[in-house]
Amino acid sequence: MLREDIIFFLKMNPEPLDVDVHAWADKEGYDIHKVEAEIYKLATKFVNFLTGGRANELAVSEEDVDPEQLKKGIKVEYEHTPDKDVARRIALDHLAESKDVPYYDLLADMEKKFETK
Repeated sequence: MLREDIIFFLKMNPEPLDVDVHAWADKEGYDIHKVEAEIYKLATKFVNFLTGGRANELAVSEEDVDPEQLKKGIKVEYEHTPDKDVARRIALDHLAESKDVPYYDLLADMEKKFETK
């Protein structure tokens, strides 16, 4: 329950000050050391997510992909997340797996075909 409560708190209070976290933990009856430890675990998971993935495995960076495809990809991937860093990471992974094709142009063409049916 602690993790879920922290996630909800952070979702409702983006970028809280340390004093806000302490006040929330006290109000909810949580030990602040346990709260902080859980926040560090969540932060580590997020960093691992942002720095992992297929692009990392294939050693593909933003400089290795078509900038227009990356821009289109970030816009498309916002359907999965409101976070630009996460959208960029998802788009870069897709582009890393399909370096020789315009992935997001092909995706747009495919989606248009479904819209006309």
